[in-house]
Amino acid sequence: MRTSQQDPVLTLWHDEPALGVINMAADELLAEEVASQGGIAVRLYGWSRPTLSLGGFQKVASAEPVAQAAGLDLVRRPSGGGAILHGTDLTYAAAVARGHTLAGSPQQFYDALHATLVEELRRSGVAASMVPPSQASVGGSGESAPDGPLLCFDRRAVGDVVLDGHKLMGSAQRRLAGSILQHGSLLVRQCDQAGPDHTRPGLLELTGSSEGDLVERWMRRLSASLGLRLQHAGPFLCGMRLERVAERAERFSSPGWIGRR
Repeated sequence: MRTSQQDPVLTLWHDEPALGVINMAADELLAEEVASQGGIAVRLYGWSRPTLSLGGFQKVASAEPVAQAAGLDLVRRPSGGGAILHGTDLTYAAAVARGHTLAGSPQQFYDALHATLVEELRRSGVAASMVPPSQASVGGSGESAPDGPLLCFDRRAVGDVVLDGHKLMGSAQRRLAGSILQHGSLLVRQCDQAGPDHTRPGLLELTGSSEGDLVERWMRRLSASLGLRLQHAGPFLCGMRLERVAERAERFSSPGWIGRR
């Protein structure tokens, strides 16, 4: 995945749905590979079981009742932000090396992904927009923000993607040793895993269409906006990485990690 100044690329990985602990372990490994090899990479994936992912700084006691009542798996992300209900969304993990220009400002990396999605939605006739500072209930990049509503989609952060007052995508990030790891969730279909109090409409319900080729156009627009060539790299979870991810998954499933806060 190493890039050169002569041929800078945005490396795109696309995986099949997996268990939450596998996804979190894979994203951590993705961030480490970007830290050592440089550049920017994005991994797109789904979840094989309905899961509640807890932000890295949130208290587990606030999430356990929701997960237990709805029969959801519970994992803790290595990134910050609010908890997310997974199963009807498309999740991305994006990593950028600390020496990259995008790593200088947390909001800059956040906005790069959100603004290009909004542009593609608008190209399709969907009047999406980004939350301005005057309408935000929490800060922008979500690196910390442990307070406030438990669920990410009950919050409004600067730059979140919204349509008709409904949040379509939120993201959160964390600065690691050699890279910035950002997680984002695009709500594709109605989220109803945790009951009516937490039900939210998705892209399908709000526009009558699914993500279709939207994601491919989004990634192409993102790479073009950054002056990068989009490189489709296939699945991240393959070959020798499978064993490394399986080893890391044990830590992400441990009570010590999930209950660390």
